[in-house]
Parts: sequence; structure tokens; C-alpha cells
Amino acid sequence: MAIVNSLTYSMTKRDRMVTNRNALTYAANITVLSLSLVLFLLIPSSTTCFTVLCLICLGGGMITTLFYTSQINEKYLVREASRLEQIYRSENNFGKAAKINLSSDVAEAGVAKASMVSKQSLNSSGRRKGAK
Repeated sequence: MAIVNSLTYSMTKRDRMVTNRNALTYAANITVLSLSLVLFLLIPSSTTCFTVLCLICLGGGMITTLFYTSQINEKYLVREASRLEQIYRSENNFGKAAKINLSSDVAEAGVAKASMVSKQSLNSSGRRKGAK
């Protein structure tokens, strides 16, 4: 379920996919709990009730898996996703280095600290302490 966040760069599509995933998860949970309530009220033996519930859930899972494998063309979707990702990256300048704007005080403090650390860590031969 975590893969939904890495399927697209568009926040709108991401939000819609997460919303759909959560809605379907809640619908599935409510359906199974409602079905179990009905079965436990109608069937006197709890073992039989549980067996029937498991078989119904397994059957539903098999049907949805068969539907997915027969109706969803993954090869086409992978090609299309790659093509759209390249278009999105080129339009939104992904892949280029981000410009970092530091104030002069922060930049100077960072340079001063870095030079101090590098001077302290070098020995007389110009090598880092501990280096062979």
C-alpha cells in the first residue's frame, strides 16, 4: 500500500489514489464485518460460520485477482507511466540541481567552520590524522 506515494509526482493524483485506496479498504472491512455479523446470526455453529466467511473472502479475493490479471494491461501501463514521468520531469525541471540560497552570514560561518575543521584534522605532512 505504500507504493501509491511513489507512482506519480502529481500531488493531486497522489491524493486521489490515497483517498481511493482508503475508501476501498474501509468498504472491504465494513463488508466483511457486516457479512460476518449476518453469518454469525444465521448459522448456529461458530466453526461453520467462520469456515463459510473464510471461503467467501477467499472466493472474492480470487475473483478480484482474476479480474485484475485478465483486464489490466501492465506492460502498456508501465510504458505509459514512464513516458508521462519523462514529460512531467521535463516540464517541472526535475533532475536539475536545486538552487540553494544561503545568507552571507550562514555561508561565511559554514566556510569558517569547514576551514577550521580541515586545519585541525591535517597533520604536518598534509594528510588527515589517522590516514596511512
